[in-house]
Amino acid sequence: MKLKTSFFNCGLLKSNLKRFWPLYLAYFVVLLLSIPMSAVSHPGVPGNVIVDSLRNYLDDFSLIVTFITAISAAMCVYGFMYTQKTCGMVASLPLKRKTIFASSACSGIIPILIINLIVGLITAIPLINHPDSYALESLCIWFAVTSMHYIAFFGIASIIAVITGSTVALPVFYIILNFLALGIESAIREIFSDFIYGYSNAMSKLSFEFLSPFSNMMGCKSLSCSYAVGSEVPVITGVYNPEWRTVVIYAAVGLAFLVASMFIFRKRKMENCGDIIAVPFLRPIFKYCVALCTAMANGILLRGIFGSFGILAIDAATYLVYIVLGAFIGYFGSEMLLRKRFTVFKGNWLGFALLLAFCAAFMWCCVTDYIGIGSSTPELGEIGYVEISTACGPDLLYLEDESSVTNVLDMNKSIIENKDTHINAGLEDSLYVSIDYHLNSGRIVSREYQLSLNSHDYELYKDILSSDEAKQYFTTPDVAVTADNISYCSFGYFNASTGESTYIDLTSQQAADFFTNGYTADVIAGNLNYYSIPDDNHAFVEIDFAVDENSVAGDTAHLYFHCYINPDCKYSLAWVLDNLGIDLIELF
Repeated sequence: MKLKTSFFNCGLLKSNLKRFWPLYLAYFVVLLLSIPMSAVSHPGVPGNVIVDSLRNYLDDFSLIVTFITAISAAMCVYGFMYTQKTCGMVASLPLKRKTIFASSACSGIIPILIINLIVGLITAIPLINHPDSYALESLCIWFAVTSMHYIAFFGIASIIAVITGSTVALPVFYIILNFLALGIESAIREIFSDFIYGYSNAMSKLSFEFLSPFSNMMGCKSLSCSYAVGSEVPVITGVYNPEWRTVVIYAAVGLAFLVASMFIFRKRKMENCGDIIAVPFLRPIFKYCVALCTAMANGILLRGIFGSFGILAIDAATYLVYIVLGAFIGYFGSEMLLRKRFTVFKGNWLGFALLLAFCAAFMWCCVTDYIGIGSSTPELGEIGYVEISTACGPDLLYLEDESSVTNVLDMNKSIIENKDTHINAGLEDSLYVSIDYHLNSGRIVSREYQLSLNSHDYELYKDILSSDEAKQYFTTPDVAVTADNISYCSFGYFNASTGESTYIDLTSQQAADFFTNGYTADVIAGNLNYYSIPDDNHAFVEIDFAVDENSVAGDTAHLYFHCYINPDCKYSLAWVLDNLGIDLIELF
């Protein structure tokens, strides 16, 4: 009879199950306590309780459990690759490399999927007497999402397992790879915000966060419910997963990594066990990646410790010294790890010189804004709306009318052209301004400047904050300010001559009346502005409304108004005098 080659060996699978059963038992116990036991301990309709337990597990705990279980399983089933004894023993088996790898990979995947299925069936037991289609659908979603999360993370762990030859390096590289793209992009954006004029990292969404699976999936709602409207008790009308696309893509990538891992394992030299990087062609990539990451991390760390000199040329030169020091540590430190010895300096200086040249070129591009990151602004047609900071009052002003957005773009371009004027202005003669462009694509372009108070651009800023759309925004909050829905209001003012602050609680009717006949009237008349902070001789007023947004659900929205009453605010001054008996004009 002709013999056939098998991709799977039952003996190897059974051996792994016998050796690593504590890991699978621990995973089973965690799931048992988190889902069926949690559901049993809560009273209520079984179907609703099960749905809530599954939703809480997927929202708060699932990703962490699968993340840790995947690397633990990989360390167990691939552990034979990391010592000479076990590596030689497995290599001597009458099995092909692909059979060894496939059997090991199945040892890490199949038991976990079976445990997921068993826990799902146990959770469904209460539904025998209380059938609930939405609870069963939720169980199916939970099983699919949890299993795909695990496959994604196990695939990542697998490809790292065949690349490295160290059991210590495996979990370290696993964690790093799951956050590498996030960390690198955050570091680059931090450097840009320090040295590119106007660039801001405050609101910008990371473009490459999807390359960091754990971070990207953390916080995603994997199980959501729709409820009947107007019902006194929650009645589920549907369950769904809004993140199917993301989960499926990561699972597909995990499977692709598994296949790639098998091909790498077939070519891997078994005698490389114990090496940090067991695949030769990846060693230079590892060395330069470590050097660059260390350079950026060291630059950010030392700049945070020693601060800034306030002079761009000196700051850039100092920062270059920081990253050169970090590059030296990373470059030769990684070489020591790869060679397993400390004598690595001879013959490695050319590569280090090229690395220094790259660091110097990177800093030059940042300081000169060679690629035009800070000097560019979005096109008008790309912008959905703009958020612009105010000197006092609401933190941000939202503008979406085409004329208002155009005015913001014109001001932004003028600030860039007059960069030297704003840079040379002292802190006492300038005002912080941030601009966030929310594009139709979902991307956010953020800019921030110290705006000179003695410039034409400051006048443009005042015009924007005094526009009709701005006044409309300042006087019409999302929640209507009426006596019926105001639950709390505090009114305060500051006396600069005595240095004392006074706070008075207003009734709901007083709060609504002041908002309409004092504050709103002055904003519309142009008496109260948000674009400048007056001197100490002005009255300082804080108004904090607590408005009931939804009395049925008990939700509360806090509307915080922070403004300065100046001598021109005749409506607010008159209201305070008539209703509180306080003559604020005496404070000026």
